[in-house]
Amino acid sequence: MFYGWSLQATRQYFSNTSEHPLAKWERYIQNDLDSCKLLALSMRTNYQHSVYDASVYHLISGSYLTRIGSFEAGIEHLRIAKSYFFQWQDFELLSKILNEIGIAFQLSGNRYEAKSYYLNAMETGAKTGNELFGVLPEINLAKLYTEQENYDLGLQHLHHYIGVLKKYQKFEALGNAYAALVDLYLTKEDIPLAIKYAREQQYYAGKSKNPTSYIQALTNQAIIAFYEEDNEKSEQLFLKILSLQKNNGHPLKLSEAYFNLAGFYVETDRKISTKFLDSAYQIAKTNRLFSMQEDVLLFMQTELEDSSATYKINELKRIIDAERTKLTANLQVDKLVDNQKANTDLRIVIYLLSGANIFLITFRIFNHLANKRKKSVS
Repeated sequence: MFYGWSLQATRQYFSNTSEHPLAKWERYIQNDLDSCKLLALSMRTNYQHSVYDASVYHLISGSYLTRIGSFEAGIEHLRIAKSYFFQWQDFELLSKILNEIGIAFQLSGNRYEAKSYYLNAMETGAKTGNELFGVLPEINLAKLYTEQENYDLGLQHLHHYIGVLKKYQKFEALGNAYAALVDLYLTKEDIPLAIKYAREQQYYAGKSKNPTSYIQALTNQAIIAFYEEDNEKSEQLFLKILSLQKNNGHPLKLSEAYFNLAGFYVETDRKISTKFLDSAYQIAKTNRLFSMQEDVLLFMQTELEDSSATYKINELKRIIDAERTKLTANLQVDKLVDNQKANTDLRIVIYLLSGANIFLITFRIFNHLANKRKKSVS
């Protein structure tokens, strides 16, 4: 019992209300950073109402800021959120926050700190008594080892993670785990095993009934077909993905679909490649998808040798720096609520979130493989 609120009562309270900000955050942080930004800014206007609101605000803002490269401010937000949930001994959300701090350090290039936080997140999750919470950060630890080319440890953690997920029938997370295995074996250029696990990913993505997971699995299938020089199959899959993304109405994913097709055609038909690339760029520019714009412009610069791309890249960097500065200022780190004086206002919330995942195979991997294959035949 905390301040008159039991954990059971707290869960019941939020099950009877509209979608909780943490549920939105979980969805947005993986697939829709623009919506995550709006969520963080909206929390900014209300978070002084309670310590709990402040803790959620700092978690959402911190994870968002690290994704856009404001690592110092983002980690500071996350550490404030950690202090709240540590005080309350909320091990489930505390594990999530530690995992997010690990992601922040990994994105910033500090793998030593990232590993430390992932291990801490796993230990903290185990304190809940729920086996699942003890392994959710393990996929990010496995990906860190893969980055370091320590494939044996990466595989060890991924297979352990998958074994636990299967017991709980977490199909969407299993799809992500098999995607990480595909990534690992593509990095090692072990195509037979990449194909094997791509099929597993497709299976669990279908069982999850999650459109994003399903399309991610199709993308891996298309990448592998391209790598095997089965161009007809690869083309059909990329065109199918484009059709699906047109119906989904998600600008970033639609831009990625056009970009993939531009990469597919760049070796065989520059005119068609340029057409798809223009579509990807216009969607990204209209929706202020800065990272996507940068990827397209770099592709134009290196693959199409477009001299105008260099100027556009420099201009975009100035816009990105100004936007990052503005957002970091708007999501400033301060605590308007003193957590030692808010006992009458405090509501402790335990919200079950799935593991936050990073570095899934995307169009960037496809582009890397396209360039690699191009060099191998030149």
